[in-house]
Amino acid sequence: MAKTLEFSALDATFTEFPEHGPRGLLVRQNGRSYFARKHLLTDQTVAIINKAVDAGLTAFWKNGHPTDVFFEGGDKFDVGAHQIQFSKTHDSPWTFVIGAENKPPKPEFVTFNRKLKQTLDSAATENGLDKRFECQAFGGGNITVELDMLAFALEVCTVPEAQAILAERSPRRTPTPR
Repeated sequence: MAKTLEFSALDATFTEFPEHGPRGLLVRQNGRSYFARKHLLTDQTVAIINKAVDAGLTAFWKNGHPTDVFFEGGDKFDVGAHQIQFSKTHDSPWTFVIGAENKPPKPEFVTFNRKLKQTLDSAATENGLDKRFECQAFGGGNITVELDMLAFALEVCTVPEAQAILAERSPRRTPTPR
């Protein structure tokens, strides 16, 4: 029998498929499903999901993320998305993900949206923590947050002011002349 984590009030389930077909989690919510490859319901993953839900990050996909091709019925559904994402609503920006850079199924950190770096660093200073959150040197340059700092990061990044920062449009990058 497949291992499942259910949030009935959120119309959401995470179902593990560790042994047959591609290994990973089927993430279902509000009539949409995607496969998060290599992710399993380890103690770490379940703890991360529960902390996110407790912090009000109750949308496990957002419109456009993952892209439609990764949802059930899409051309890349069987390939699977490389991450599980967390946001306030399906229409709001993502706050953090459990991504492939973490080498699932046993995550040691999560990846927060890079727009929250100053918010996290300022809160760490204000709280007397000798901590600076590092931007990743790959992908979108987002922020690595170790699991021992997750509760702090969630407390800081789920308040309305931080969510407003996420909602701000980023300036378009100008291509470098060649």
